[in-house]
Amino acid sequence: MNNPILQLLPSGSLSGYFGFTWVPLAFCLTANAADPVVFEDLKPTFKKHCNTCHNSERPRGGLDLSTKSSILAGSDSGQTVFAGKPSDSLLYKLSAHLEAPHMPPNSPRMPDRDLEKLKTWIALGLPERKDIKNGQPALEKAAEPPAAELGKMAATTVDSLASKPENSPGQNIMTKRLPAVTGLAFSAARGWLRPLAGSVGESATASLPFPEKEISSLRTYEDGNWILVSGGQGAQSGRVTLWNHRSATPAFEHADENDTVLAAEFLPDSGLVALGGPSRVIKVISTAEKKLLYTVKKHVDWILDIRFSPDGLLLASSDRSGTVMISEAATGAEVLVLRGHNGPVPAVAWTPDSNRIATAGQDGKLILWDAHWGKQIASATPAEGKGLTALVATRDGRFITSGRDKQIRLWSGKLDKTQVIATAESAPISLGVRRDLKEWAMGTLAGQVFVLGTTAFNIPEEVTPTAPVLVAKSTNTLSELPLPSRNIPGIPAPAQPPAMGVPSVVLGETFPGLGKMREILRELEQACELLKDQAARNPGNKELTEGYLNMCRTILTLKSEIIRLEPGSHLPESNPRPLPTPMQEQPRP
Repeated sequence: MNNPILQLLPSGSLSGYFGFTWVPLAFCLTANAADPVVFEDLKPTFKKHCNTCHNSERPRGGLDLSTKSSILAGSDSGQTVFAGKPSDSLLYKLSAHLEAPHMPPNSPRMPDRDLEKLKTWIALGLPERKDIKNGQPALEKAAEPPAAELGKMAATTVDSLASKPENSPGQNIMTKRLPAVTGLAFSAARGWLRPLAGSVGESATASLPFPEKEISSLRTYEDGNWILVSGGQGAQSGRVTLWNHRSATPAFEHADENDTVLAAEFLPDSGLVALGGPSRVIKVISTAEKKLLYTVKKHVDWILDIRFSPDGLLLASSDRSGTVMISEAATGAEVLVLRGHNGPVPAVAWTPDSNRIATAGQDGKLILWDAHWGKQIASATPAEGKGLTALVATRDGRFITSGRDKQIRLWSGKLDKTQVIATAESAPISLGVRRDLKEWAMGTLAGQVFVLGTTAFNIPEEVTPTAPVLVAKSTNTLSELPLPSRNIPGIPAPAQPPAMGVPSVVLGETFPGLGKMREILRELEQACELLKDQAARNPGNKELTEGYLNMCRTILTLKSEIIRLEPGSHLPESNPRPLPTPMQEQPRP
């Protein structure tokens, strides 16, 4: 595999007593074993060697070693530590090979210094922090990275001339030979950003520090006003950092992952950050409240890419098994599961109107999907037998892909036209395009970055709807969204829009009003969700329930009409989507 993101392999692990696993790697703690040992001293050890399997999300054998309270809760087999009694604590005895089965199995025992620290911590009564008084542990405090790590900047390696791609005249080439370019993004204030060793930026002298061994993804938002970086070290640590372009101080940072973060995404309007990786779990965090909002645990393999739709309503994610999932951005509820690839899907990209999504697979397929119904609209195989490595969508609805055949292609929005716009000498693994379409860039496995103009683009831009993009916000009220025509008690009746007459159209022809119909459909679906919540909170109000069901029928009718008018589409003759189950009135207590 050329893409280092896809080269990461699970660490070897062995099962032991009460089902927990240790990664057999030697580690070293620098403090003197005679000093007081608290849980803060052991957290890096547990995080590095144990938390990949024994964490709060997927505690192997029921044992979670991420916090003191979870350790005290024990495993599926019972209590594993006894305060003041290391000789009775299985966590210590199995690690010290004093009792079978030895931990880690079939491997040398942990270094004496580490075992002594674990033993001392248990003997002292399992203290959490050094500011204990009268032998009583204080409240747990989150560990912070060492100050030296936070300030670490990358040293540039030996300069080397980057190879000039064919068919790419007039390019500006960055010649620093640096780590593999696993991410590439443009910032109006900082220029083209790329991964460095321990930071991101245009050069090591003007970079933003990122104190992790590897950078997996790099993205910018709102023309570079926001910069998001994710990465880490396999089976040891993971981090996501968000900067505003005005400051070198992170606006948000999440550094409590036990494995690297392969993909991360930011939604500026809602302040949400989504992340995923080898844990197979998507986490969505509020940057304002700095708390986890929800998780999605439907993926069965490593998560490789995550993207919010431009309207902020949906979240697409792809994994190493070939599955692409679409979830509600606000709740994580499953919307669609897209299966069309045979192997990993390293990249997904939304069209500007949020109606379609493209997926690029290592099977060499590029597939365009309907994001409302989950059907394939078009597909192509530009890199059959070699695989695609990166995919981006332009602001005007076109796509750019790179593959292991070292070709970079421009695609029309319907995938019916394609053009080779560059051929690289080293494997391209990342792509970026400016919002104003003045430049695009590619990064290679060899650490090269090529910045090129768009004057050679021969495929015309796509015509996209000009309607304003809708963004889901928590401040929406029922009075702001369209409701059924019937007045409902307690809810103000909005002004009714004029009746929309649908002209007679021959099936298969393009109807110019489809974009507007889809916009109305999205508004009705948002209103329906809000009305459903109102009906759920007032189970005795039959008019609310009836209004909700009437709106569901309206939505289904509109969806059927959209399908009828879409070129090449046909309305299903059987097994129509059922209406929601009517809510039953509950007796009041």
